[in-house]
Amino acid sequence: MQKTNSIFMPHRFSMGFLMVHQLRFDACVFMICLQVDLYLLPQAAFPTGGLYFKNQTWVQETKGKHVIIHNNYITGFEKKIKRFRDYSLWLVDDHASESPLGKL
Repeated sequence: MQKTNSIFMPHRFSMGFLMVHQLRFDACVFMICLQVDLYLLPQAAFPTGGLYFKNQTWVQETKGKHVIIHNNYITGFEKKIKRFRDYSLWLVDDHASESPLGKL
């Protein structure tokens, strides 16, 4: 997995390099936004990590409506996997034989 991560994680690049690419990405997204209709996703179905992992009252009130839970508001690949496992949201290992990446 380390080899795969090195392809996607630009940890060897400078901050300036990353900022230039972010600006290019933002410009592309802006151009696309002018050509397509955009809609906000319903928060109950697609909550942020900050909402889902820090507000258990909200989680109970919206139980059964969650489609994708964003694993943001935490830094680090291993920490994200651990948090999903802690909340019984990590299902990847159950299907490792079906994935070209195998077990993560």
